[in-house]
Amino acid sequence: MKNLVFVADFFVEQGVTGGAEVCNDELIGLFLNSGYVVERINSHILEPKHIQTNKFYIIANFMNLSKASKKALSSVRYIIFEHDHKYVSTNDPSKFVNMLAPKSSIINRSFYENAEAVLCQSKIHAETLQKNLLISHVVNLGGNLWSDTKLDHLSSLIDTKKTRKNAVMYSNNKNKGMPQTVDFCKKNKIEFEFLKPSNWEEFVEEIAKTERLIFFPQWLESFNRVSVEARILGCKLFINKLIGATSEPWF
Repeated sequence: MKNLVFVADFFVEQGVTGGAEVCNDELIGLFLNSGYVVERINSHILEPKHIQTNKFYIIANFMNLSKASKKALSSVRYIIFEHDHKYVSTNDPSKFVNMLAPKSSIINRSFYENAEAVLCQSKIHAETLQKNLLISHVVNLGGNLWSDTKLDHLSSLIDTKKTRKNAVMYSNNKNKGMPQTVDFCKKNKIEFEFLKPSNWEEFVEEIAKTERLIFFPQWLESFNRVSVEARILGCKLFINKLIGATSEPWF
C-alpha cells in the first residue's frame, strides 16, 4: 500500500513544533524515504467526502476532527498514532485515581475500537489507554523518532562542559508545570536558571550545559522527548512520576 493520508491537528511546516508534531514529521519522512506517497491533511479540513477506501489513514492528533469524519473513517482502514489521551474528556487521565476515568468521562470509544491498531508512546501510556478503553489492539512503541541529523547533533554535544547547575523550562503551557516547578525551587532554596524557548538546536545546546533539569509536568506526558534528550546529554533529571519515557526499561 503506497498511498497514505496523515491526519493531524497541526504540522511542523505550519509553525507548530511540539513533541507530537516533530515526531509526526520524522515518521512522515521515513514513509517518504521508503517510497510512499503521503498526503498531509489538517484534522479540521478532513470531511467525509474526502475519505477514500483505496487509501490508508494514519490519525495522529485529532482534537479538531469532526464527528462526521470519525464516523466516515469507520468504513476505511486506519490506525491511531496516539500522542496524548483523547479517550478521556480531560485529555489527562492523571486527574483520576489510578488513572482510571469513570465511564462518564470516556470519549471517542468507538473511534478507538474501529482502528486497526492504536499506537502509544510508552509503557505507561499504553497501559493507561488499555485499561480505560479495554481494547486489545494497543501497541506500545516504546519510544519516539529522531532523524539522523538530530542524533548527530546530540552526539556532538555529549561532552559539553556543564556551566549551569539547575534549570527550569520556561513554558506558558500549563501542562508543563512551570509555576509548580518554580514554587518548589523557591521553597527549597534551589537556585535555577530558565531555559527559554528557542529553536531545537539552540535548546539542546543549553540542556547540554546544564547539570540538572527540574521538571514537574501537571499531566501524564505520553513520552516527553526533552527528558530523553537531557539524559543523552548527561543532564540529570529531577522530575515527578508523570513522564511516560521513564516507564520504559531502557530509560
